[in-house]
Amino acid sequence: MVVLDGLLTPSERTSLLDWLTAPGHDHSGPPPEDKWERACADTEGDAASWGLRPHVLQALEVRVRVCVCVCPCMYARGRE
Repeated sequence: MVVLDGLLTPSERTSLLDWLTAPGHDHSGPPPEDKWERACADTEGDAASWGLRPHVLQALEVRVRVCVCVCPCMYARGRE
């Protein structure tokens, strides 16, 4: 995941985090296993780390494409 300062408002960040986990999720523990799986490794033999499940990645891709199309219009109208 990439984080860009100033890209999202605080409420948008909260919404995205809630969508990627669950509203009220305790982030001191592991992510919810219905959206995340411990199956990612950068190289063969590395310990598995957490990654989004394929259905969540696909849904996120759709959300990002919509956002890319909609956001420029919102900023052109003076959204802060």
